Amino acid sequence: MTQRLLHISKELSLPIDAATQTFALIGRKGGGKTYCAGKLAELLIGAGVHTIILDLVGKWWGLRLTADGKSPGIDIPMFGGLRGDIPLEASGGALLAEALHESGSNAILDLSQFSKADRQKFCYQFGERLWRLKKSEMNPTPIHLMIEESQLIVPENIPAGGKGEFLTLMYGTFEEIIRLGRNYGIGITMITQRPQSVAKEVLNQSEPLLVFQLIGAHERKAIKLWIQHQGLDESLLDTLPSLTKGECWFWSPEWLQTLERIHISEKWTFDSTATPKVGEKHVKAREIKSLDLSDLRQRMKETIERQKQDDPKELRKTINELRGQIKKLESAKPVTETKTNTETKVVEKRIVIEGTVTRLEKLLERAEKLRDSFQEGVSAINTEVSEIRQAIIDAHKVNAPFQETVPVIPRATAPRQPNSRQMFDAAFKHDHKSPTANSARITNISLPATNGDIKLSCKQQEILNALAWYESIGIPEPSTLQVGAIALIDASGGHFSNTVGPLSSNGLVNREQGVMGLTDLGRKYAVVPESVGSLEDYHDVLRNRVRRARSAGGKTIEILNVVIAHGGEAVTTEQIGREANIDHTGGHFSNMIGPLSTVGLIKRTQGIVRPTEVLFPPGLS
Repeated sequence: MTQRLLHISKELSLPIDAATQTFALIGRKGGGKTYCAGKLAELLIGAGVHTIILDLVGKWWGLRLTADGKSPGIDIPMFGGLRGDIPLEASGGALLAEALHESGSNAILDLSQFSKADRQKFCYQFGERLWRLKKSEMNPTPIHLMIEESQLIVPENIPAGGKGEFLTLMYGTFEEIIRLGRNYGIGITMITQRPQSVAKEVLNQSEPLLVFQLIGAHERKAIKLWIQHQGLDESLLDTLPSLTKGECWFWSPEWLQTLERIHISEKWTFDSTATPKVGEKHVKAREIKSLDLSDLRQRMKETIERQKQDDPKELRKTINELRGQIKKLESAKPVTETKTNTETKVVEKRIVIEGTVTRLEKLLERAEKLRDSFQEGVSAINTEVSEIRQAIIDAHKVNAPFQETVPVIPRATAPRQPNSRQMFDAAFKHDHKSPTANSARITNISLPATNGDIKLSCKQQEILNALAWYESIGIPEPSTLQVGAIALIDASGGHFSNTVGPLSSNGLVNREQGVMGLTDLGRKYAVVPESVGSLEDYHDVLRNRVRRARSAGGKTIEILNVVIAHGGEAVTTEQIGREANIDHTGGHFSNMIGPLSTVGLIKRTQGIVRPTEVLFPPGLS
């Protein structure tokens, strides 16, 4: 990225690391906040920063024209809305996130034509997939998200009972992006005229804050809370009503350590956010010709059609139609047949023969089973595959027992490196119950110590192996929770500290502030894999870890399988309950899902379950 200053006003220029800052632009309608955001977008795109705009009002198309509205402006594709190059569908959010992340293309996502429900669905799927992709980057490149009318994405109040299937999921995703995004190269610009309606948890994360003219008492009160949170002088609130259009206070107490009254510089692109005037000539948005979007258009069409076919709602609709047809057939009225002798005899003639009705009923029964199994199918398949894989492993052990003895390693030489499968089975899996197998694992290694020699226990060896494995996937300092999950030891207990203590005091590991790492000496004794096992293998290890938890039950693994089946995306407890066939509102559910939180595989807040990096390590997902 070119190292340059972003000249947002004559009074103030921003360094290029504005790309990963969290801006909040607040002001009344027509005060200049969106104009300022447009100027910032011009500067970021001009500096080579990957910029994506979530446009909830359909006003950002002006970036594609010069200020006079007659010439091409920024060459940026636009999706959705009335002027989009490609229409948007509510189910296309994840696909578009992947395409933009892969291509690095700037984009305007016009969501103005979506219903509230569709907007929430799209934003959740787009944000969740982009968040996962950015977290998986070893060296993340900066990306800046601009969110118009941000109070609709991260609202202060979410109705009790979760009104809107995706509202809570959308909020949770973007709250996490805004709070933690900078660590993964994500910058944010939130634009709103209603700061009191933006979640305070989110608004307080913003720094810097740009405040334009504000008159309303509620809006100024929200700003006062931010100022108090930052420990700033509240007296400047009195100046907000007198600010002119395009003028604002720029507060940056930490990043730039400045408080300055500035006037936003003029944009070079068209101001499509300006209120139309009577008699003013309408400016037509430019169509993008230089970017070939045909492949993305086809991919989005195929993805949406596939999701529609897999949608349980569509299955239910089809099943209900079939059920209605069968009822009509079964309730068909009999007809009369008149005899020549004037005797009238009622003869029941079925409109459709019994065999056909029976066949339809059987088809309906199969369809209903398909509908029910759709919810649990992925989870059941994963469970069966795991059981089959374990049976194969056990069969191999019977025919050719795997040598699990840890050899005594001379201090001056590195250990022999096993292959990927052996790494998982020998170093991490300890499901063997026979005393012989367990005793074979507990072979001690002498290590130097201040007061004579100590011996390396089996569990200490597992901790070293876990650290070596995390290093091999690019995580040199995993958390103690992550290490514990792999080494099958509760990292929150005293046993873990007692086990790690000798490793630290003898110079094998470094441990501080909840993270751990191998030293050069520790690497000599750790079993380092030649390659990393698959994500399936890794999840098998974690399933074994969960099975060993005292508080885990039969449904705990089913719940874990549901979370895994969603591929690292957040899922509601209601969805989990439905797919794992367990009441998500009861205490039994909390008891069954609890062990997954204890070992650090999930985080559970406000009815949303999110897999952690322990469950989906960036090096494997």
